[in-house]
Amino acid sequence: MISTIITSDQPTILHPAESETNSSSFKSPTGSFYLIRENLENKGLSTLTADIILQSWRQSTGKQYGTYFKRYMCFSNKKQTDPLDPSINTVLSFLSSLYDSGLSYSAINTVKSAISSICSVTSGIDIGKHKLVTRYMRGIFNARPSLPKYTETWDVNIVLDYLKSLPANEELTLLQLSQKASIIAYAA
Repeated sequence: MISTIITSDQPTILHPAESETNSSSFKSPTGSFYLIRENLENKGLSTLTADIILQSWRQSTGKQYGTYFKRYMCFSNKKQTDPLDPSINTVLSFLSSLYDSGLSYSAINTVKSAISSICSVTSGIDIGKHKLVTRYMRGIFNARPSLPKYTETWDVNIVLDYLKSLPANEELTLLQLSQKASIIAYAA
């Protein structure tokens, strides 16, 4: 069942389980998805339809995009460009400013996705899939590759050899048995 919350003439569609946690990003005119709603409505979609489309993004996406939307809006205002219909040069210039400020490939890729979600399609091609943008992102990836998630790894064979060397479970103390079970659970 879907419920509707009315706030300032803009209904927000929420799933019941999400009604307490998910509403702020979507119903607030200053929330990070306000521009997406506005863009969808400018394309002729009803508010209800736009709100249902907005439900395709999770609250965590709204939080992640929010900071970058603000930076993008400031950049667009400074450059006096339409944030919803930018040129590819404007998008690349914004991404370059973020690269210059030290952002990682992953962060800049998030920004690219955020901009793609609110901007009009340019020349029939989604901004995030534009040839120059994809080439630019590949260049950032090569220049600043993502760091591995883990800096250290351990050899599982050493642990397995140790576990094999232990006496039968019936002969282990309760502490040793608990430790063995923990190691097996951790390794799984």
